Amino acid sequence: MDFSAEITLALVAGLVTGFIGESQEINTSINCALVLLASNNGADSLALAKNALRKDAINPFKGIRK
Repeated sequence: MDFSAEITLALVAGLVTGFIGESQEINTSINCALVLLASNNGADSLALAKNALRKDAINPFKGIRK
């Protein structure tokens, strides 16, 4: 992966993490740490989120049945 793609992935992962943290009202210091972790491993973070979304898309009623 080239440098510009890696920078873009890190930026997107950091922004998404920051937005989710703010919307969930997570403590600011914890949110900053999460943004640093997500942006440091941008490609890995987005791949993990994509896989989680795929699993939920395959089984949208997950958690309804006991």
